[in-house]
Order: sequence, then structure tokens, then C-alpha cells
Amino acid sequence: MTDHELLLAISNIVQSHLEPVKEDIRSLKDDMKTVKAEIKVMQGEIKDLRADVNALKDDMNAMKAEMVVLKDDMKAMNGEMKVVKVLMENDIQPRLQNIESCYTSTYRRYAEGIEDLETLKTDMGIVKKVVSEHSEKLQRIS
Repeated sequence: MTDHELLLAISNIVQSHLEPVKEDIRSLKDDMKTVKAEIKVMQGEIKDLRADVNALKDDMNAMKAEMVVLKDDMKAMNGEMKVVKVLMENDIQPRLQNIESCYTSTYRRYAEGIEDLETLKTDMGIVKKVVSEHSEKLQRIS
């Protein structure tokens, strides 16, 4: 075998062994393209997630601020409730008790007066009858 034939044989052997390596490299390049595309998609999704997280943070901060305002409002309302309680205890409740006692005493008087009124009606009926009879007797006499 000549040197040239020997080199040709070695070249064929090397090429036959390099072909699977080249195929693997092509496959790896395709896989890398796919991975790069997926990474770009993931980067977009991560940006969206960051935007969502920032929006949630803003919402939480707004809610915290509203909670502070609500707490202040509750404190103010609590103070107002105390004022209303004091007003009820010192002003309204005594007045209601006075109105109740006046109503109760008036009711008792009227309840007792009803019995007297019934008696008066009965007595008046008798007086009318007697006056009527006397008027008739007087007219007969005269």
C-alpha cells in the first residue's frame, strides 16, 4: 500500500467515526435552539410574573393604607360612641324615665277616674229620672 492509499484509508476511517459525532453536534445545535426559544418564553413569563407581583405589592400597600385609615375612623367612631353613651345616660334616659312616670301616673288617674265616671253616669241617669218624675208631678199639681 502506498502512502496515498494509506492516507485515504485513514481518512475514510476518521470520516466514518466523525459522522456520528457530526450528527450529535447537529442534534445538540437543534436542541440548543429549542432551549433558547423556551428560555425566551420563560423570560417573558417571568416579566409578566414580576409585573403581577409588583401589582400585588401595590395593592397590598394600598390596602395597608386603607387599613390605617379604617383604624383611625374606628377610633373616631369609638370616641363618638362614648359621647352618645354619655348623652343617653345623662340626658335621654332620665327624660324617658320622667315621661314614663308621668304616663304611668296619668294612666292610674284615668283608670281610677273611669270608675268614678261610670258611677257619675249611673247617678246622672237616676237624677234625670227623678227630675223627670218630679217635673211630671209638679205639672200635675200646678
